[in-house]
Amino acid sequence: MTTTRKRDFAFTAALVVMALLIGLMASPAYAAAPTADVTFTFTDSGVTASASGSGWEISGTSLTITASGTYLITGSASEGSVKVKKNVTDVTLVLSDLTLASSTTAPVVIGKGAEAVIYTLGTVTLTDKEDASTEDTNTDFEGAAIKVKSGAALTLTGTGTLNADGTKCKNAIKGASEAVITIAGGTINAGAANNGIASDGELIITGGTVNVAAASDGIKADPDDDDTTSKGSLTILGGTITVSAGDDAIKALYDLTIGTEGASDGPSITVTKSYEALEGARIYLNSGSGSFTASDDGVNAATSRTANEIALYINGGTWFVNSDGDGLDAGGDSNLGGSIYMNGGTMIVLGAANSGNGAIDYDSTGTFSGGTILTIGMNGMAQTLGGEGTTFSANVTNGTTISVKDASGKELVSTTAQKSANHIYFASDAVSSGDTVTLYLNGAKSASATIGTTTSGGGMMGGFGGGMMGGRGQMGGMNGQMPSGDSSQQFGSFGGRGMMGGQRPDMSGEAPADGEMPEMPADGEMPQGSFFGRGGMNGEPPSDGEMPQGGFGGGMMGGRGQMGTNPFGGTELPTENAPTDTAPSVEEAPAVETEVSETEANAFIAWLQSIINYLKNLFNIQ
Repeated sequence: MTTTRKRDFAFTAALVVMALLIGLMASPAYAAAPTADVTFTFTDSGVTASASGSGWEISGTSLTITASGTYLITGSASEGSVKVKKNVTDVTLVLSDLTLASSTTAPVVIGKGAEAVIYTLGTVTLTDKEDASTEDTNTDFEGAAIKVKSGAALTLTGTGTLNADGTKCKNAIKGASEAVITIAGGTINAGAANNGIASDGELIITGGTVNVAAASDGIKADPDDDDTTSKGSLTILGGTITVSAGDDAIKALYDLTIGTEGASDGPSITVTKSYEALEGARIYLNSGSGSFTASDDGVNAATSRTANEIALYINGGTWFVNSDGDGLDAGGDSNLGGSIYMNGGTMIVLGAANSGNGAIDYDSTGTFSGGTILTIGMNGMAQTLGGEGTTFSANVTNGTTISVKDASGKELVSTTAQKSANHIYFASDAVSSGDTVTLYLNGAKSASATIGTTTSGGGMMGGFGGGMMGGRGQMGGMNGQMPSGDSSQQFGSFGGRGMMGGQRPDMSGEAPADGEMPEMPADGEMPQGSFFGRGGMNGEPPSDGEMPQGGFGGGMMGGRGQMGTNPFGGTELPTENAPTDTAPSVEEAPAVETEVSETEANAFIAWLQSIINYLKNLFNIQ
């Protein structure tokens, strides 16, 4: 062997040794099972110890750990339990191919103020068989396969599989007030008749595989109403998590944090079923990825038990929300309002296929400053984030592929619709104001739009001009009395000729003939159009620089429209057989000959949404 080859071989060998050392140093704690001080074996007749000594107590099939140490526990018992005594710390329980069930207490209990690690080897099955109806009378009732008592701390890790079965009683894993539960490794399968994995204090997941199926909440940190000391915080920094829940899948009373801000990796979370997928007063989506399915709100920043901020922060990661309620919701019924801040990452939202919910819904502020967001929903309650972006009006159905591309044809974001929708909002820091983006449906070009300024709560700023709700005069009062219409009121908030002004409607206002443009009323005169007027939905748009004559003219909700005492005339409310000829359907509205560009149409739809959102806030409609 030549000197050069010897030198190369030595160098290569050194690299291999160095790599092995780095691998060992980087391996997680307990990469190998801890060495036990003593082994306990369960049978239906009792518990045996491999050595004599102190630090534990055995009573029938009950084992109590009374001192620090590492204990290996194996075997099987149909009625058996392990408890770490109150205030005992530095305890490691190595559970190896263990099967325990109990009908009188939890199979594993971590006592008040105690601190323990559970390391799993092989398959471990813990079953809570307690009778939930005896919770108030049984002093030993714990209601969980693993119970972590007040002020205690438990870390779950290992290389094995832990089956925590609470389907026969209540919970799978439960932490009481001020308890801290950390999941760092291994595989955990949690099933529950109530909650899957819950802690009133803190719940932290840093690794492992966690599968939860719960009839109520899946994974949560939610203290009782009278608990004012527990943190109620849930942090998920790593791991692979799958949740199916009858109620909320992942929930924190206060802070819900997913991933590490600025990190390139993080947890992988899949919510296959839930009422609301994520809920917390403040939600931070920092890194990782997630797919969330919900029958109501997908991601909901809300709580009634805090005086602090209600907000959703999207800082990084890749997220997909499919909801039958609001997609991203901030505020709900809280009197604090709620805000959404998009700072990075990718967020795709499929909202509800009805106009009673929006892909985005927030009460206070919505801000886009980075990342990429695509929301697909109905335009009835649609909101956008303030920043640079655009909206598209396009009809999609289940199975429609949706893609947004830049001017060079590069795809910026894509998804597949799973329900009907007609409103698409897009924003991305990959494009700038003035850039053109194109919407493709099923691979075919659908529409193009220019990136511009979107409003917090509405759509594109400006619309058809003339102010948000424009018009002449003021609101008009409950019985629809016409305001004076003097010149000082011509540009009022609601407008005599606008959305809510005008006298009480009666039967005298005739609908325009087909193709005829309704006449514009003079100042102070009651509008004559039943549903549509100039400057309104189907009327003429104003010329450049001209102030529009009312949000809907003498149209849809003004004059002889919907806000009067009786839209059909007389003093009685209409019945099911009320005449319809005074209020023609949309299909009967006069045709509009004025050509409106796609950009103008999109702008008007966004402007109209800002009106709806204004009214929602004004009348506190959720």
